[in-house]
Amino acid sequence: MPDLSGRLQGGIGSLRWLVTLARRDQAPDDNVAIEETFVPLAVVHADIQPAGTQTWVQSTQIDGPVTHFINLRWQNIPSNADVVLRSTTLRDGTQRTELYRIRRVKELQGRKRFIQLECEQEHARATPDDSLGTRNAMLTEPYDGAAAAPPQIMPVKP
Repeated sequence: MPDLSGRLQGGIGSLRWLVTLARRDQAPDDNVAIEETFVPLAVVHADIQPAGTQTWVQSTQIDGPVTHFINLRWQNIPSNADVVLRSTTLRDGTQRTELYRIRRVKELQGRKRFIQLECEQEHARATPDDSLGTRNAMLTEPYDGAAAAPPQIMPVKP
């Protein structure tokens, strides 16, 4: 059972976060733009770790822009059009949703047990909830922050 932060209390080994794998669909918009939407593929348990240092040569990053490694149980290899979404509830009651773009996928130890996603964190925004509509409004392009602004928390008067 997850606690308020979204982490599993017992966990499944190191797979402590409940995340959503989603496909990023793009379609023409009425305003001569591209409208993005997320289509959920699966809700899975994952381990999310920062990537650490990157490879730089003469102030140019020669490695892909990988910021996080995400380990999860084996899935039929996600594509580069897929994303990982994680929502957590902070101590003050606000919600934070993070969007990770999948850059590369590899099977760990060459076996179909676990895969490691090398991801780039695209967004980390305060959101009012973790519904699909809110994620589509606040994490896709064009960004409309006013449409799904988080509720204002009023201080408690003594």
